[in-house]
Amino acid sequence: MSEDHFVPFNFSDADDVGSESKLPIKIGDLLVQSTMVDQETLDSCMALCIKMHVPLGRILAMEGHLAEDLLGKALEIQELIRTNALSVPNGITALKLVKQQALTIEEAVARVNALPTAAGVKASRLGDLLRESAAAQQKQIEKALIDGINASLPLGQVLLNRGIITIDLLNSALMGLRMMRDGIASRSQILQALRSARLRQLPLVQPLIEMGIIEEDPYPYSDIGYLMFLSGLINERELISAREIEVTEDKTVDEALISCGFCSEKSVTALNELLNMLMEGALQEDQAIQLLKKLETVDWEIPKVLEALDQEEEYEEEELEVGELLKVTGCIHPEDLEIATSRSLKKRQPLATSLLESGFITQLTLDGANALKSLVAQRILNLEQARTLLAYCHENDVEVGAAIKDFDWLPPAMN
Repeated sequence: MSEDHFVPFNFSDADDVGSESKLPIKIGDLLVQSTMVDQETLDSCMALCIKMHVPLGRILAMEGHLAEDLLGKALEIQELIRTNALSVPNGITALKLVKQQALTIEEAVARVNALPTAAGVKASRLGDLLRESAAAQQKQIEKALIDGINASLPLGQVLLNRGIITIDLLNSALMGLRMMRDGIASRSQILQALRSARLRQLPLVQPLIEMGIIEEDPYPYSDIGYLMFLSGLINERELISAREIEVTEDKTVDEALISCGFCSEKSVTALNELLNMLMEGALQEDQAIQLLKKLETVDWEIPKVLEALDQEEEYEEEELEVGELLKVTGCIHPEDLEIATSRSLKKRQPLATSLLESGFITQLTLDGANALKSLVAQRILNLEQARTLLAYCHENDVEVGAAIKDFDWLPPAMN
């Protein structure tokens, strides 16, 4: 059963009184109880389908009350209930998850199969780990599982919100699940380390290093989730939510971020492009963060991102040298430089243009700063000489050449 497979909308005219009456739940009741449609809408569509002799599914779709893909998934859930693969309550809950969180049938069924039953909690990777490490009690986990479904929140976030676990402990538990998945440590080793981490209020990595299981953090900065967090596009709790979906539902971090609604397919492509550039050394971390903040303004277009990178590097060279030179010599006030820098980035123009447009410096001073920067780069003058000369040019309204002659700093070869 794949995400794109839908059971045909084969509602018959006897849809609600014939063969469907033998099913554990009628499709109409399933749609209403899962909040796909309300009772009033169902009643009016039922009356219309009987009058027009048209299947109920077609009426619901034609009237715009329910998309065909959701109708197909409702029928899949009904079939799972009919074959006893799902109970009626779990089927209703699964269909709610499909609608509210855009999950596939498989993902929704996996979620509800983790809910507590009369026999206790079923397989919940995070819940089992927290319970066995004495970080949370079984009843707390059971209630959090159920409430998490209703609130569309993962288990860890519910426990965190209720103060049952800390954000550091949740991070450690999720890292433990990830290391178990990747074969880095066994379940017993993770449980032992997690208990130690909880009691000593340490990150999971520390006890594992002490135990000789690992030598260093096996997951250094290496994915777009952390990059988004550093850039302020998501907060720490949102990042942890994505991590929880990643390790408990066997998704990639990209899939988890999309599932949580933090990314689109298009933005994931752009984010990974930036990440690759960062990992290859083509970008520094602060450059990547600045560009990432601007990605949304160019609709996550990779060519525009790369163009922004080229322009950013051009501006940065000027700001770090000419701008700093103007500031330390007193030719421009630091606050004026900040204003001009902000304008240059906003208007995507050189800093010099913004400085001149704002009236913060004259063309003579700017020409002097550029000339002195070049002389320093050629090692004809040192930085201290350049600062002194620029201050002199600015205060006396003279050109650099004249100032150099006044100070007699021109090398013999240039006389």
